[in-house]
Amino acid sequence: MSEKTKEQTVELEIPQNVKAKLEGVTLTIEGPMGKTSRPFNHTRISISLEGSKVVFKYTSKNRRIRAIAISWMNHVKNMIEGVTHGWRYRMKVVYAHFPLKISTKGNELIIENFLGEKFPRKVILPEGVNVKIEESNLILESVDIEKVGLAALSIERRTKIKNYDPRVFQDGIYIYSKAEHIN
Repeated sequence: MSEKTKEQTVELEIPQNVKAKLEGVTLTIEGPMGKTSRPFNHTRISISLEGSKVVFKYTSKNRRIRAIAISWMNHVKNMIEGVTHGWRYRMKVVYAHFPLKISTKGNELIIENFLGEKFPRKVILPEGVNVKIEESNLILESVDIEKVGLAALSIERRTKIKNYDPRVFQDGIYIYSKAEHIN
């Protein structure tokens, strides 16, 4: 005999100063710092807005389905914190042998003279990520924690040194502060 599984829910309250809109499976969150959206698509989990709550419903007894619903709830929390406070990553520019020159042009970060190379290294930044260059620091800010994290990771990977002894050549751009609030 099979037991009938009851519908289970995971809910998250939306603050007063934040607006949420659901179009199909794409949830858009808008607040004082800006807006961000993300699709939540799964065959066994449904998303809905009920009053001032985001509700994920599922009927499976499978622990993995519940884990996905809880993970999605945490994504929505990060979206809400992003549009109310914003997200910031801090990166340190380190060089010993050849001085680096860093500049921005549109949505590109240009790293010149890395290890004395003739051609600049370029990193294309996701839309919505702002870069501030302060002496030997890079500050990346955005309302979307995933975009700012991916931008910081791609900058760090773009300046990874290969075929040199890392104890001697420590040049690069490194993350030293992750996912802090802007205000």
